[in-house]
Amino acid sequence: MSRISLLIFIAFFSLFNEGFGQQIIGASSKIDYTKPKEYRIGGIEIIGTQKLDPNALILLSGLKIGKKMTVPGEEISKSIKKLWKQGLFEDVKVRYTKIQGDFIFLEIAVTEQPRLSRFKFSGIKKTEANDLRDEIELYKEKIVTQGLLLNTQKIIRRYFTEKGFLNTKVNIEEVEDEEYPDHVYFDIKIKKFNKVKVQEIIIEDNQSLTSYRIKKAMKETREKSAFYPFYEFDKLIIQTTKASMPFEDSLHAGKIMWEYASENIHLNIFKNAKFILKNYQDDRKLIIDKYKSKGYRDAKIVSDTIIKNDEKTVSIRIKIEEGPQYYFRNIKFVGNTKFPTSLLENILAITKGDIYNPDVLDQRLYMDPNGKDVSSLYMDDGYLFFQVTPVEVYVDNDSVDLEIRIYEGQQATINRVTVSGNDKTNDHVIYRELRTYPGSLFSRSDIIRSQRELSVLGYFDPQAMNVNPMPDPENGTVDISYTVAEKPSDQIELSGGFGAGRIVGTAGIVFTNFSLRNLFNLSEWRPLPAGDGQALSLRAQTSGRWFSSINASFTEPWLGGKKPISFSVSGFHSAQTNGEAAKIEVDGQKVIPLPRRHIKITSKE
Repeated sequence: MSRISLLIFIAFFSLFNEGFGQQIIGASSKIDYTKPKEYRIGGIEIIGTQKLDPNALILLSGLKIGKKMTVPGEEISKSIKKLWKQGLFEDVKVRYTKIQGDFIFLEIAVTEQPRLSRFKFSGIKKTEANDLRDEIELYKEKIVTQGLLLNTQKIIRRYFTEKGFLNTKVNIEEVEDEEYPDHVYFDIKIKKFNKVKVQEIIIEDNQSLTSYRIKKAMKETREKSAFYPFYEFDKLIIQTTKASMPFEDSLHAGKIMWEYASENIHLNIFKNAKFILKNYQDDRKLIIDKYKSKGYRDAKIVSDTIIKNDEKTVSIRIKIEEGPQYYFRNIKFVGNTKFPTSLLENILAITKGDIYNPDVLDQRLYMDPNGKDVSSLYMDDGYLFFQVTPVEVYVDNDSVDLEIRIYEGQQATINRVTVSGNDKTNDHVIYRELRTYPGSLFSRSDIIRSQRELSVLGYFDPQAMNVNPMPDPENGTVDISYTVAEKPSDQIELSGGFGAGRIVGTAGIVFTNFSLRNLFNLSEWRPLPAGDGQALSLRAQTSGRWFSSINASFTEPWLGGKKPISFSVSGFHSAQTNGEAAKIEVDGQKVIPLPRRHIKITSKE
């Protein structure tokens, strides 16, 4: 072969090999890339791994020894894509090392992504850095990817945006760690700038509600304080004068003056005007809720724009479409057999012509704080499976007809009552306070009362208390599970002082959940026997030789029977002298007077 022919052959082979370079890199020219051929994988070798298991990588690639593959074909490309998707590598290459008959031997060369050794913050306070450590979830040996960098930046920006720092900039520098090979550390530089505040809230197209009332409906988004009592005062005079003509119409003029005052004079003393996007989104819903409570069921925010004035302030422009005001017209109850319609109508207390207010409707049907709603009426009589659904059956101009559909179901009987979470208090102390008993009808008011009684004991955290009814519709029963969380209720008092040449000391301890019956059971001492709800109080006071006093009391809040009977016993010992051993003569003999003692026993039902 001439030299020119050899060069042409090499160039021709290189073109084919380059076209397949993303799939497989060969070690010889045995493969004819113009004619696909089927091979069986004879072996797979992984090179370049530092931390990862080679066998796991082979499994992730989808290739396995003995599997048939076509060269050139899609199998290698697919395996590379599968490895790339793991986000573990900077580079992935596949080449064949040799071919023996119909067997091809592959080599997968990978370059692992660096791992994180540590990270540090700059530009923020120590408390903020501690909070962010819990938010970003960075830790040693975590694989560093572009996604990790972007996600960390996003979390940090969101953290400061929620605090009003809308212009926060986050720059994460990835620095090679000389102490740990193949590791990097993050230098997270944060610049918060100033908090962004709301300069002005502009309400447009509102007719039924004033801008002042709409802004007041927003709980967290407030304007900066403003005091411009004479801003465009001449226009105010002209508008009010026109509105007062004829002189009988003074109401419209008063409305104009009120609008002027609310727009130009507002002082936010107890509310910050910082702009927080999440709070603003919640306040948008409150605006619509305010309109719906006034009967404007179709009200909506057509558009809202956040205008950046400068680095410190933004303005908000809200455009509202109010729609017509609606009223209740015909209300019909369907499906009620237990209670008459007249009684349900009295509880609902909505008459024809009342403003259509969904909040009032829901309160009268489901969740009146005083328990005077339709649901409470049924559920206090055992109808746990009761359901009530208000349906708008007809809307005509400004009137709404409702059909209140009731599914009563069957009465539910309490099957089991269980208590959990009481590590210290004995079960019987809790059960005697409950008003829900196995075999009785389910009653929501009894559950509420039971929760209240448990809170009054003082042994449990009211915020962590929970009641979980577990209904069984097939059998018409319900299991009720009470969950409580113990809280510290014992008290210790230690005090001391010095004056008039005397040392005065006081020590006292009150055990509010004492157990007298386990007094001699040492296994129940934690550090004293507890769990029966009894109260034990010990108190001692002394000023040395001049005065000493010891007080003790014991209370059993539930002596016995179905009704609680409180039994208390108390006693004290005190001694007071002039600092010397006092003696008196009785029948010519000197004796030391005895100290005073007192014992008192009381009981109360």
